[in-house]
Amino acid sequence: MSKNEFLSIEQLDEESLVQEINRLTKLSKIRTLTIEEAAYRELLRERFIKNFKEGLRSQLRTIKVVDSPGRDVSSQEKKEENKKD
Repeated sequence: MSKNEFLSIEQLDEESLVQEINRLTKLSKIRTLTIEEAAYRELLRERFIKNFKEGLRSQLRTIKVVDSPGRDVSSQEKKEENKKD
């Protein structure tokens, strides 16, 4: 795959990102990746990790901690952070 054939990382959805990482990983088991391919795979991995972390943070922001009577006992810091969103 030439440099011109690499897909734009910004345009890849999550599934395509994983498929492209897996494709390059399988290829690396058959032959040594070129410098460009290895760098591209690393960029894909970094984007995947970034997206994963952002998604996890987003989910964690929506969590509300309640005690057994149902009162919100989330930390004040968490409540203030949720107000910003």
